[in-house]
Amino acid sequence: MDRPTALTGALAHRRKQYHFGPSKISTHPAYDHDIKISNSGVWRVLKRLDLNRLPANQRHKSHERRWKRYEKPLSGTSRSAGSATSTSSRERHG
Repeated sequence: MDRPTALTGALAHRRKQYHFGPSKISTHPAYDHDIKISNSGVWRVLKRLDLNRLPANQRHKSHERRWKRYEKPLSGTSRSAGSATSTSSRERHG
């Protein structure tokens, strides 16, 4: 396996497995292959491999749209503190 093929495979692996963008991918070949590649160079390789866009379910979402938080109603909290079902200890024990 020659170097460009190994480098292309490494770039594709990082995109598919970790969903990294070009800027984050461009830092890794320097560690693995002792090659410096620009962000635009990574993007061109990803474009050639048709990996330049992530699927819709894996794209970055804004912080407001990632999760919809809500609190479930807890049992017993629907009653207010002064409800009619609440009885004092004097009323129970006479």
